[in-house]
Amino acid sequence: MSRFLLYIDILGFSEMTRAEPRKVARVYSILDTLNAHHQTNFSTIVFSDTILVYNTADADTDHAREDCVWLLTEFAEDLHHRLTGQDIYFRAVLVEGDFTHYKLDNVECFFGGALIDAHNA
Repeated sequence: MSRFLLYIDILGFSEMTRAEPRKVARVYSILDTLNAHHQTNFSTIVFSDTILVYNTADADTDHAREDCVWLLTEFAEDLHHRLTGQDIYFRAVLVEGDFTHYKLDNVECFFGGALIDAHNA
């Protein structure tokens, strides 16, 4: 499966957590309303200061891959607009590669080369 992964890292999150916990709650409220949550062919994972958005439907044609990249870029732009004026910044990277996400009874599992590549970028 051709999987695209948008990796977003909220900058200054450690300091924000210690100094401005209400701001952290505001970040999570904003993340909860992202457009990415309303797309049936994409899934979102949020953990600590990291947001992952990836395609769940196979992007097996050039057109499908272009659409994935376009939509993932739009998701990052949506977050940018929601954070404008909030003094909250992020960096984002978009990669293609293997990524697996599934849920057990009590644990969400996610791993893959795309996640490692994105984190290292």
